[in-house]
Amino acid sequence: MTNASTLLLTEPQAHHVTDAVAASPSLSHVGGSLNLSGPMRGRVAQDVTETMRTLIEIPFLEVLVAAWRSHHSVRAAAQANSPEVRRVVLASHQVSSAHHPYVEFLVNDAPMAVANFHLQLVFKVDSLVAGIQSGRLVGIEVAKCDVTATLHFEQIKVAEAHRPVDPHLELRLPPEGISLADPPPGEDSVRMQLGPA
Repeated sequence: MTNASTLLLTEPQAHHVTDAVAASPSLSHVGGSLNLSGPMRGRVAQDVTETMRTLIEIPFLEVLVAAWRSHHSVRAAAQANSPEVRRVVLASHQVSSAHHPYVEFLVNDAPMAVANFHLQLVFKVDSLVAGIQSGRLVGIEVAKCDVTATLHFEQIKVAEAHRPVDPHLELRLPPEGISLADPPPGEDSVRMQLGPA
């Protein structure tokens, strides 16, 4: 499934992230404590990048559904719990999602430093028709969808990508659909804004 990691951390951009981490004050602090050589700092920075690759495996569909379930029309159709499929039309809109992954450096189990990242996902959706049945999202028709992903490390932009999203391949629902019940609260924020996408 397409996610932020596969979009952002392609080989050239992954190297840029690794270089930024290797030169960062966070790693300098750890490096000073351990007397890390240049090659070893590079290896640690590469490990941070690989960890980040896993931490930002955030599926596009998961972000969009989190925003759509908050819309009053979608919520009303889900709460009706109808066995018939209800079609809900949403005008063009933008979905923004902010995530704050981090990697903590430990030396002998003692925290030494934290590498803080900030991931921003912005989707522009040109009209959506959602099929809702028995409180579940069972169908999606999207005219057009684009995504822009930006990754910052310690307030420095280290990766950015923009491209169209193929709704038929990348927003495919599982056969049983997706529950529109409220998920447990998390630290990440998702915001939906109606208007021109």
